[in-house]
Amino acid sequence: MVSPQVWAGRDAVRIQQKWFSTPLSSRTSGWVRAVEYRNNLRTWSRIAPWAPAGSRLLEIGVGSGSFLELARRRNLNVAGCDISAPICRDVERRLGIKMFDGGIEQIPSSESYNVIVANHVLEHSSDPLKFLSVIRKHLTDTGVLHIVVPNIDCWSAYLPGWYSYLPYHFVYFSRLTLNRALNQSGFEIIRVMTHETFSGWLLSTVRSLRQRNHSNIDDTSQVKSVNISKSVLWPIAVLIGGLTLPLRRLQGLLGYGDELAALARRARDGQ
Repeated sequence: MVSPQVWAGRDAVRIQQKWFSTPLSSRTSGWVRAVEYRNNLRTWSRIAPWAPAGSRLLEIGVGSGSFLELARRRNLNVAGCDISAPICRDVERRLGIKMFDGGIEQIPSSESYNVIVANHVLEHSSDPLKFLSVIRKHLTDTGVLHIVVPNIDCWSAYLPGWYSYLPYHFVYFSRLTLNRALNQSGFEIIRVMTHETFSGWLLSTVRSLRQRNHSNIDDTSQVKSVNISKSVLWPIAVLIGGLTLPLRRLQGLLGYGDELAALARRARDGQ
């Protein structure tokens, strides 16, 4: 985890809102939608055993709302929570899905869910233990949490331009530290796994070639986008991702994929 001194005296909410003030649906290309759909199916395959029809599902950090839409099509009762008011309004308008605008503290204490999904959210929290403890209060006794974070132990994190070194990522987790955070917050871990994204190596390599070390950036840093046309970049990413599929699968199985995912439930001896 990053030293808390790095963010001392800074407004965590302001930092996040600075970077996530625009509805994601307004800038989503066909390539991005395809990647989203694949990621959504991966998440669904993991939570499906705990999500029969009629279950209540909450997603924290909803992005374009595409996962909530997928879960609703599978007959779940869905709701979302996002720190970005524009994103909340956009999802409510387009999809008619109930949204809680602001941090998870804005969710009424009476709200409980069978499944809570928080993909690529925990690394944005300046107090991850408090964040997880609040989530736990909204899980039913038999409910499950699905969480995904960047894996600081992945092989590509050794590159100075690893694509997850970003100004709005406050903390980084390994399998060990994620396990500890969940346990200390009253969770019992069901399963931990890693996955190597198809474009991770390409994006990290390009950033490493173009920029200085990103591992010490803060919220005042400027992140240059990869200066390659998306119409060129994405086909290249798909090609390289296909060619490296055996290596990526091995990397994930060995625990060194760039995404770290966990399924957890309320600890049985917890309060």
